[in-house]
Amino acid sequence: MRGIIEKILTNDLMVFGKLDRMDIMNIENILRFVSRSKVEVCGYSSIAKNTGVSVYKVREYLRLLEQTFLVRVVLPYGTNVLREPKILYSLPFRAYFA
Repeated sequence: MRGIIEKILTNDLMVFGKLDRMDIMNIENILRFVSRSKVEVCGYSSIAKNTGVSVYKVREYLRLLEQTFLVRVVLPYGTNVLREPKILYSLPFRAYFA
């Protein structure tokens, strides 16, 4: 599992996302925070506040992570559309960062 995640972060994201090493470190911090948090508190602003990354960058990173199938962004449902989307892991990856 570790090898798969490292390849996704170092190869796929650095090449296709045009990210540098600092971006990869920020993404790893975001992944650790999401894995240790409850789903209710895993919104863009909460992640940004707890990891020290701007909300804009968090959205960009999560978009890339969703394209690699590491996480899934679940949009709010119902009448309260002002709520932020929730961030969920694909099943095999949550245990790695927890």
